[in-house]
Amino acid sequence: MVKNKKLSRICWSVGVFAVAFYLLSISWRLFLVLPAQKVFHVQLLEVVLPGFVWISFGSFLWGAFLSFLYGFVGAKIFCFIYSFFDKLFSKFESKK
Repeated sequence: MVKNKKLSRICWSVGVFAVAFYLLSISWRLFLVLPAQKVFHVQLLEVVLPGFVWISFGSFLWGAFLSFLYGFVGAKIFCFIYSFFDKLFSKFESKK
């Protein structure tokens, strides 16, 4: 099983990575040339991040918070699934 200390490190690491990816995504819009690409990019962010509106400071912070939350919760779910299968397969391996 993933220990609590290790679980929190993994969750925080993935959460911070998700925020970094969000910042990269926001800055990526500056390099898009076609107007249709820019509209698609904004609409995609608005769908993935509920409450996000292009771009005000409050919306920017909300998007960063949601990105961190998605990464944190996703890592937590992954760790529990990993622990489940680790226990399951270790039982089978110990029987051999």
